[in-house]
Amino acid sequence: MQSATAGGWVQFTFHDVCADACSDLAVTPRVFSQFLAWLRPRQASGTIVRTIGDVIGGTARPLVAGPVVAAPTGSTNGIVNPSREVGAPDCWMRGGYGANSPTFHTGPPAHSGAIASGITMNGYVDGDAKLLPQFDLGQCAPTVTPGRTYTLREWYVSSGVTQFAVYLRSTSGAWTYWTSSPWFGAAPGWTQADWTTPPIPMGYNGISFALTIFADGSLRTDDLQLYDSAGAPPLPVAGTVTRSSGSPAVVQPAGPVELFRPTESTELG
Repeated sequence: MQSATAGGWVQFTFHDVCADACSDLAVTPRVFSQFLAWLRPRQASGTIVRTIGDVIGGTARPLVAGPVVAAPTGSTNGIVNPSREVGAPDCWMRGGYGANSPTFHTGPPAHSGAIASGITMNGYVDGDAKLLPQFDLGQCAPTVTPGRTYTLREWYVSSGVTQFAVYLRSTSGAWTYWTSSPWFGAAPGWTQADWTTPPIPMGYNGISFALTIFADGSLRTDDLQLYDSAGAPPLPVAGTVTRSSGSPAVVQPAGPVELFRPTESTELG
């Protein structure tokens, strides 16, 4: 209000607009509409809306690297909030692509704690849906080292086959699809999927991944884990399905990740 009466600059940032806490940085369509309704009449009294680029202007300057987040080593799990017990859940986002209608929810029953991810798929034609670590510069998404291989693990209950979809962050900060694991079979009870990636290619330093649903049915996941494969802890005696890194990957297309965006009929990703 001080800027409106005395002059000044107030910055507003909107990361996502969605109705159901699609991320901890999101704003609901109702709140966003209320903000616009408040802002619109103020134009008559001199309020001006500009982007930061419009205000600052000038020639673009080189990127400045932020703090470096160390890659996991030894038996350290590189996933932030791995069981989704904190926040909305914090450090997680919904993703997917194709013609399908998934419904997301978090809550019980869980493999551990009180929270797990649940996805119910209807109207499936193609594509997939998943809940995976937030694409960012290292606060949430784990850092990885080129040339190293990483062990991916996640507990799941599924009405059909599932697989890991894996995305990498380039050294310039861009995210893109990398590869997928072989299939893991349907599981009526909690089962742990285990797969080791090929070596991380040069030019990439971050990773995000999750088990996906790519047919009508349901998928529940919990306790995501990422380890440098050289130090991954032993697997449980029972309840784990392991796929070799040399097995062929299927289903996910080799192209940039596509995220759901809020519309009248879908939630987000």
